[in-house]
Amino acid sequence: MRWSVFGALLVVQLLLVMPHFIQSCASVTATSTAIYLLHHPLDIFLFWSPLFLTSYTDHVVHALVAIGVIIHWITNNSRCIVTVAINELCGWPQKDRLHSLKNMVLGRRYERYNYLWLIGVVLYDFWVIFR
Repeated sequence: MRWSVFGALLVVQLLLVMPHFIQSCASVTATSTAIYLLHHPLDIFLFWSPLFLTSYTDHVVHALVAIGVIIHWITNNSRCIVTVAINELCGWPQKDRLHSLKNMVLGRRYERYNYLWLIGVVLYDFWVIFR
């Protein structure tokens, strides 16, 4: 894995989203901050992996985690349990999504393209694994 690319994406994403969290979260506590901060590396790992995964094993692990997340979304009404928790802790509407680099790129089209983006990345994993 190219940790420098992963780290750079994480820093950029956190710099873009932390002001929103600090200004709009009704309950900025150690718990809400920890959950919010832990959600972002997973988001980057899931959606931006073609930029930094390099080995066969990286792609196998990513494909398995991503498939698990897709199944979770399908069985949880297209909602991430971590997003639900942080929305409850911060007093945000449950319809709100994680404020992330991906969502800034997709904008309001998030709902339609979220699954497609992740499925595309998993297909890329399969291509790397089985080539």
